Amino acid sequence: MLIKAGVFWSRSDPSVHYAMYEFKDMATLRNCLDSPGFKMLVADFDGAWPRVTRSRDLIEIVQEA
Repeated sequence: MLIKAGVFWSRSDPSVHYAMYEFKDMATLRNCLDSPGFKMLVADFDGAWPRVTRSRDLIEIVQEA
């Protein structure tokens, strides 16, 4: 399901970090997001850092070099 994952820290603002996950396609990603296991993982993560503002976005690669 998951092809690759990475965590990135901002050089301009050390309090900001990004986590990127690559899936085979959007359908696979959506299936994972809707799974009970993923929802439990998000709830656990959010519970560990309750005062951290975060957002989640779905992006799709349309061209690679």
